Amino acid sequence: QDDRWLPDKIQLTVSKLAQMSESSMAKTPLLVHTDAIVADNKLGEIHPSLWEFQHCYPNKGHQIGKLLNQNLVTGCTAVINQALRDKALPIPDGVMMHDWWLALVASAFGKIDIVPEATIFYRQHGLNDTGAKAWGLSEALSSLLDIRNRNYILKTNKDISRRIRKQASVFLQTYFDELSQEQKSAISAFIELPSRSYFVRKYLILKYGLHYQGLLRNLGNLLLK
Repeated sequence: QDDRWLPDKIQLTVSKLAQMSESSMAKTPLLVHTDAIVADNKLGEIHPSLWEFQHCYPNKGHQIGKLLNQNLVTGCTAVINQALRDKALPIPDGVMMHDWWLALVASAFGKIDIVPEATIFYRQHGLNDTGAKAWGLSEALSSLLDIRNRNYILKTNKDISRRIRKQASVFLQTYFDELSQEQKSAISAFIELPSRSYFVRKYLILKYGLHYQGLLRNLGNLLLK
């Protein structure tokens, strides 16, 4: 990690985790994560809120249907309890990101909550394993109108979609005997979306809540995919 923690990072997150534990059954998997300050390689502020920067608001997206599509947990801000650690590990092959896997497990079998404050400077330097990318109307239009790189964008998006569905398949296989029938149906529908007809895809997205974060992303998901 090359991010800079703020002094109260551990206190804020562990206190929140303790509050969740008090209102949860024993051995419930729990995860807490926070906002972050997006910073350059010298820790100069790019944006005061990662969530605003990416137009992602995790308190509206902890349902498993949304988390299948989109990871909303920044791992370097998160804390988990022992129950989640024991439930999620070992992380199998085919998983895109460890924090995404933890979020899926916590959503399916436990609880996720947030601390709305930023607790780290999230350093961006061009070599980040994941990194923070701005998202909004201008970025969406720029991508849509980028004719020169159209084939590369389509290929990249197709590859990411394939990997996301592979991760969902691994999740379904790993926890098949423990998931509810509703959860199994939602995950199966998500995995099978590319093979369905246009209108069946829209029906399944709406039926199982297989949404993204934000109006713009969901318009694209419903109209273009």
